[in-house]
Amino acid sequence: MEMESKAKDLKTLQILYFALLTGQVLLGLVACFLVSRGFLNASLRSITYILLIITAFLSIGALAAGHVLFHKRLVRLRGQTDLAMKIQDYRAACILKWALFEFPCLLAIVFYLNTNQQAFLGLAGLLLLNFGSNYPSRNKVVGDLDLSSQEAELFDQDRSL
Repeated sequence: MEMESKAKDLKTLQILYFALLTGQVLLGLVACFLVSRGFLNASLRSITYILLIITAFLSIGALAAGHVLFHKRLVRLRGQTDLAMKIQDYRAACILKWALFEFPCLLAIVFYLNTNQQAFLGLAGLLLLNFGSNYPSRNKVVGDLDLSSQEAELFDQDRSL
């Protein structure tokens, strides 16, 4: 029973990750379709440069905050002895980090929709690459939480994860 729940916890974390990633990708694809078909009026074109600077700084700030807050939480998590609480708190830390990584990407896509400027789409692509590099694999979770070999074995029930 214990093994099954840990494998399910990891699978749940991975499903959440893919849901957030898919949302960003689908919004980007819809934005590309709408802009390419001329369905949108570029209402913010006159302030594109300002929006690009704001988005770039927000992106840098959000990425930095995501990394810093995540690592601060990891330090606290590693001191916990209850594995169930560790995993629950790890999930919360991941959600916070992913939300901070997702926000500037969505903002860049929205600004692309309102300006028709490819620079926003390029920034969104870079932010998606960053998000994509944060997949919660079994090895990453075990390493992040600094789990013992006995604790790590609890994630081994379903190796297809």
